[in-house]
Amino acid sequence: MGWDISVSERIYHKLANELLFKIINGTIPMGSKLSPTSALVREVSTSQDTMRKALCVLIERRVISKTYRGYFVTDDRQIICDARQQYIEQETAHYQAALLKVNCNAKIKLKALGG
Repeated sequence: MGWDISVSERIYHKLANELLFKIINGTIPMGSKLSPTSALVREVSTSQDTMRKALCVLIERRVISKTYRGYFVTDDRQIICDARQQYIEQETAHYQAALLKVNCNAKIKLKALGG
């Protein structure tokens, strides 16, 4: 029997998701400027490199942008909704794979409500 113990999600992905959650729930408002990177690093006790990678993930998703003045959250609600749906789909696939490991053939399909 093979072991499936790989850790596929990197810390910076988890950190990017946590920042996304704060944006989705309004803790970090749409259109706002993020705290300076150094403050974010201290707040979550991580390295500059890990924070930089997490911010790059959100830039790739177009959830935030980087300017000479710092990082800003998009004010486009559709981009935030799309990022939320992408997260839901990734987690659904993860749980579907876990169900298959325990011989459960249930199908999961979730979609974000509201938005």
